[in-house]
Amino acid sequence: KHGNRSIGAGSIIHKDGLILTNAHVILNKKNKRPFKKLFVILKPDRVTGNSKDDISKIYRSEVLHYSPKLDLALLQIMTATTLLPPPINFADSTFVSIGDPVLAIGHPENGGLWSLTTGTISSKINNYQNIPGKNVFQTETSLNRGNSGGPLIDEKGRLVGINSMFSRINKDGLPVMGINFSIMSNVAVKWIESLRLNFDFAQEQHITRP
Repeated sequence: KHGNRSIGAGSIIHKDGLILTNAHVILNKKNKRPFKKLFVILKPDRVTGNSKDDISKIYRSEVLHYSPKLDLALLQIMTATTLLPPPINFADSTFVSIGDPVLAIGHPENGGLWSLTTGTISSKINNYQNIPGKNVFQTETSLNRGNSGGPLIDEKGRLVGINSMFSRINKDGLPVMGINFSIMSNVAVKWIESLRLNFDFAQEQHITRP
């Protein structure tokens, strides 16, 4: 977030252009309401490093629902004139274990667009910040502002979490490294199902472990 602007990442979860991201990405910090103008930029077939080319697929979008407590939001692309990428599959986060390798995709500040970072699941935390149902993974996968709302994915490309927040300063003011948090995929599935939008999205309820 920078004043009245915000940038983040998200995942297409339905062929009709539904985007899952963080609530704090789409909320104006001043009035805690969604921004009046929201845009979704689709990843090009090939990221060139030329920002003008890489952000050419830009579309207006609107907020369908959001939950500040869970830090989740659902957007709808309004007028996509191009074929959308296939939706991401949801993995069952119950079967994700500490030590599992994961990847994060986003737009970190001072970094490139659609940057990919690697890491592992460090820990599981239920009811994070004393919010019932807000279960998160702690991961040492590098996250920064601009990664918010982007996918945390497993080795098979399935969404296991939604990258949400990171810790850089301890309570006593000392710097913290490698403490990042992602909302578990099952939290998002349960929230979306509670909205009763009557659409199906790709879920894989069992991960075949090696």
